[in-house]
Amino acid sequence: MNIIYKPRNSGKTTDLVRLSAKKNIPIVCMGSSIAHIHNIARELELTIPHPIAINDYTPNEFNSVLVDNAEYVLQHLLKTKIECVTIDDESLV
Repeated sequence: MNIIYKPRNSGKTTDLVRLSAKKNIPIVCMGSSIAHIHNIARELELTIPHPIAINDYTPNEFNSVLVDNAEYVLQHLLKTKIECVTIDDESLV
């Protein structure tokens, strides 16, 4: 797993759209982000798989996915506010 870590409004989603186009992997996101992701792809003249709203995501439907704003997606899945998370470099393989 790779992580795109940058400040807010610094191009993380744009980087993810480029990766989606390059690898033909769909982006899982909050439903409100789908139009934004399509706009970025259009502006960059890239073809990407249709983004998937987390509400519409079906586990095991894809071999892999890209996740935009993982903290919001995880919070939505857990249905609670997340105070802190940990991650180690072993899980980034």
